[in-house]
Formats: sequence, C-alpha cells, structure tokens
Amino acid sequence: MDLVEPGSDGMKPAIQDIKSDFERIKTYYNTFYASFMAKGSLPVGATKAGYWGVASSDDLLDLFKRIKLSKYNNFIDLGSGDGKVAMIASLFTHAEGVELDEALFSTSMKIMNGLKINAKLHKMDYFDIDLSVYNVVFINPDQPFYELEKKLRNELTGILVVYDAVYKPMNLRQFDKFFVNGVEIGIYVNG
Repeated sequence: MDLVEPGSDGMKPAIQDIKSDFERIKTYYNTFYASFMAKGSLPVGATKAGYWGVASSDDLLDLFKRIKLSKYNNFIDLGSGDGKVAMIASLFTHAEGVELDEALFSTSMKIMNGLKINAKLHKMDYFDIDLSVYNVVFINPDQPFYELEKKLRNELTGILVVYDAVYKPMNLRQFDKFFVNGVEIGIYVNG
C-alpha cells in the first residue's frame, strides 16, 4: 500500500485513510454550507477582523498535494474561519489555525471535535503568534496585508501560500505561481 510522508506524530497515514477522512470533511462542510443556502444566504460574511469566505475542499486537497504538504513538519492558517483549511491540511501534516472571531472559532471547534480531526485551532490574533516555527503559512487575504507582511518579513522561515491571490505581498519573493481550478495560488519566500 502507498504511504504518505510521516506527520508530526511519526505515524504514516495510509492514502486510503486520507481519502476517507477527506470525504468526511468535505461532506460535512457541504452540508454546513447548504444550511446557509437553505436560509437564503451565502456561507460568507464580515467579521470584526475581516471577511470570512470559503475555499473549495477539492481545490484545497489538490493544492496540498501539489505543494507536497506532507513533506513539511507544520502548517498554520492565519484567519482560519470555519477551520476547513486547517482540518484538510491536518491530513498531511501537523496543522493549526488561528481565528480572532468568537463565532467562527466556536463553529470551527464544534466541527473539528465532531469530525474528530487532529488539528489545533486557536482563538487569538495571529499577530500574537511566532510564525517562525511554521514551515507553511497559509492566507486567503480579503484586503491588502501590509502589517502582516512586515511580520512575515521578520518571521517567515518557510513558505507563504497565498490562496486566491487577489492581494499579494509586495516585499516577499514569489517562488511559484499556479492555478488550481482557476484559483490563483502564489508561493512566496523571504529573500
């Protein structure tokens, strides 16, 4: 049987386990988002810290396979919203998410605990986290991120993945750029 690279716990999850866990995550979120649609709204909205939106589960899986996420030791999603990105990333490596909005954080914890997914979620401001300990930093920016970029210039030691790269860093070096199902992905490094 084919195996993926070891995660932070030293275990080698079988590809089949990743597929079945991914399908559980995808099915749950599809149902969760459908509940918004049934009420006549979209699963997006403004929070105190920014705008919450969704990313396609299949696109995230393709993205993480493309960047070979299992080769990295750890991952963090800044502004993790409902937690989907961190949960899918946790199928490949140690994954964390940081969310400031209380309602979104509470929702993400309920989903994660219900699905029994091994990710870590934090309710806090990502400016209070040392990003130098993460190999992969993921963002889906809803606006220019000048202050965050200053922090990244000081702390980024791995790669920055910018999903749906409408807003891009100005002072980090673009290492790679590609599209996943029409969504632009930018990979950035310091230097």
